[in-house]
Amino acid sequence: MNIRRDFIDTPQGQLHVVTAGPAAETAMPLVMIPQMSALEQVRLMVALGERPTIAIDPLGLGDSDPVPWSQPTMADYAGVLLTALSALKIERFDLYGSHFGARAATEMAVLAPKRVRRLILDGAGHMDAAQREDLAKNYVPPIAVDQHGSQIRWSWHFVRDSFLYWPYFRREAKNSRIVGLPSAEALHDRTVHALKNVRSLDKNFRAAFEYPTDEKLPQVACPTLLGRLDAACAALIPKTVQTDHDFYDSAESDDAAVDAWASSIASFLDNS
Repeated sequence: MNIRRDFIDTPQGQLHVVTAGPAAETAMPLVMIPQMSALEQVRLMVALGERPTIAIDPLGLGDSDPVPWSQPTMADYAGVLLTALSALKIERFDLYGSHFGARAATEMAVLAPKRVRRLILDGAGHMDAAQREDLAKNYVPPIAVDQHGSQIRWSWHFVRDSFLYWPYFRREAKNSRIVGLPSAEALHDRTVHALKNVRSLDKNFRAAFEYPTDEKLPQVACPTLLGRLDAACAALIPKTVQTDHDFYDSAESDDAAVDAWASSIASFLDNS
């Protein structure tokens, strides 16, 4: 499959776009909003086969421009993404979001219910107010860029420890994820993504963790597919279908898991 990369201009900055499959005009496109980088969605895009798929890096992530705001909200990110899709002449679409992207996708569905036909949330992560406050405060502090290269060391430990603990900054046995580390190549690639956006990461994650899922998820009107670990989110959305899959992760998911997610997504989009 031919994977293509491009950029789209918006008034707030350029967004990096990765496309696969036929042109969006030939069928209902699936727009994908990632956790860290649109390139992490490529395995799932390929598994989806001949379906037009478009992965977009929100501002401050992947290869898109840094965020222009000092205190962005998820509505800021969602608004720019919707503007970018209009510039691509994509007015109606199916929508997939992963972790940070799941919150952005939720907000897109709330802001533009007539444009989003079907929604897929992977790692939507509904949490209570105390959890959100803790993560917003501690998950990613503002990162200093200095002549000692502290930002390089921080990015590496942030990525590596995210595979070892949840949340990564609570490095205690009870917080162990027990999934092991991915390959050195995967750790390197994800660290590069974090390092490229080190000036924006604190703003991105704070916006994600401050997002009030308890208020927003019930406002999602379209049919929505969620993974096994998002049962708390499924209880809040009026029209839901759940799979029995864990989260898709480009570094952790094996080929069988990727194919299973792709099959569930295709079935949901084509038959619901």
